[in-house]
Amino acid sequence: MYMNLRGSFDRCYYCHITRCGGTTINRTFFNAFDDGTGYLYREATRDNAVLHNGLVFTERTSELIEAGEFTYAFSHTPYYKLKLPDRTFRITSFRDPAARIISLYRKLKYQNQTPQGRARYAKQLSWLGDSFSDFLDAIPERHLLRQLYTFSPSLDPDEAFSVIRSLNAYFFIEDIEPSLQLLSTLFDKTFVYSPPLRHFSKPLHVHEKQILHSRLKKEYALTQQLRKAYNFIGFPFSRIAQGAGY
Repeated sequence: MYMNLRGSFDRCYYCHITRCGGTTINRTFFNAFDDGTGYLYREATRDNAVLHNGLVFTERTSELIEAGEFTYAFSHTPYYKLKLPDRTFRITSFRDPAARIISLYRKLKYQNQTPQGRARYAKQLSWLGDSFSDFLDAIPERHLLRQLYTFSPSLDPDEAFSVIRSLNAYFFIEDIEPSLQLLSTLFDKTFVYSPPLRHFSKPLHVHEKQILHSRLKKEYALTQQLRKAYNFIGFPFSRIAQGAGY
């Protein structure tokens, strides 16, 4: 895990990158504040700003987020598009790039099986085609390299790395349990980790894996730098993605 704890903080913002454990992380934070009832997460993800015990929780509400009028907030907005106020604890999570894309593909295949999923993810489902290779051909670069794009609109690994190092914390979801354990101590809250729902499909062919890795070279350049910058090893962080799921 990487941590930069200079200064003091009034609020926490989580930069949510698709298929990087964000749903699990957000639920964990919200549940710590509402005793696990699920109320805060349910209401916040309906685009509501929720007042609970004098604290404000929200998702995607840019006006509140940029005004600093929250206790905990998250969004999928690229980090460079937000102007977060001082004294905001900024955190994000990453994932092995190939595992992230395969997870996204499996999720979309699953959502394509239900009317609700087809309605909610209509745009993304148009990327599927008839095979994983079709998916790689269709998915826009800013979504294929979302971990990189979130911090660099020009998809520059060095620029993204510099920006990410200015955050207060980041970790890889391969290290999610020890990371949440450390954050639990930092926030003086009980964070209970619940493994996420997994979507399964047939394994990729060797040539599909090769194409995928070649398309993700820039993002691997970034994630390799990020792992080397881990500076908190008081817990058993792996440093290497184990069991990436593909």
